[in-house]
Amino acid sequence: MLVSLSLGLRGIHQIIWTALNVMKRPYDSLVLELILAFGLWVPFSLAGSHIAGIQGVYIGLSIANCIAGVIAWIWIDRVVDKV
Repeated sequence: MLVSLSLGLRGIHQIIWTALNVMKRPYDSLVLELILAFGLWVPFSLAGSHIAGIQGVYIGLSIANCIAGVIAWIWIDRVVDKV
């Protein structure tokens, strides 16, 4: 239930990730995905597991998804402004 609340922003991240590939900016797309996987999911999940066990992992994933959506939105806004 906790993670489902953040899936909207995760969807935004995925759409922007795909759009960057279509715009022939695969490097930007890769960086966004690496930020999500290794910069957000892993640290937030580990921190959550230490604080609140398995429920903390889900809270960490939710927070990471929300942050990733916001980062992706800012990223694509800057890319589109350059074009």
